[in-house]
Amino acid sequence: MNKKIVIVWGLVFLVMVGYLMFIQSDLPDRLAVHFDINGNPNGFQDKDVFITTFLCFIFFMNGVFAAFFLGISLMPTAMINIPWKKYWFATDERKMVAFDKLRSVMGLTGIFICTAFLFTEQVIYQGNTKDALFEIPINAGVFGILVLSVFLIALVFIVTKPPTED
Repeated sequence: MNKKIVIVWGLVFLVMVGYLMFIQSDLPDRLAVHFDINGNPNGFQDKDVFITTFLCFIFFMNGVFAAFFLGISLMPTAMINIPWKKYWFATDERKMVAFDKLRSVMGLTGIFICTAFLFTEQVIYQGNTKDALFEIPINAGVFGILVLSVFLIALVFIVTKPPTED
């Protein structure tokens, strides 16, 4: 399962970076990067600063989750906080299963982060150009991100729940 997650994560990451490169020529030199609840711009930034900052941030965030994904089994167990920790770290076999589950969670979180940043790119693009191919309602998108956040947190508890003993 982790291999599929890594492939999807990589694809979403490439789409996110590719979309930013695709839309950058259509963006004005000074762009709105923050919007109020009604979708009105209330924060501005130079295009070059935005693109540089955005790229640095997405590479940093994905790098952090990739480091956890790859190095979770190297961390001391005292630093790992998961539900039902005593169960999962009771034996070496369970520990390996727990690390596999945690890798899945890190990969899904990476996918979630890339999707949220892709949404952010679209909001900035549609807020700064008149000819956006499609428009996403900002409030609906933010609501969707919040719902996905709750789902991701619930998923951690579902994925890490110990099997029932018969």
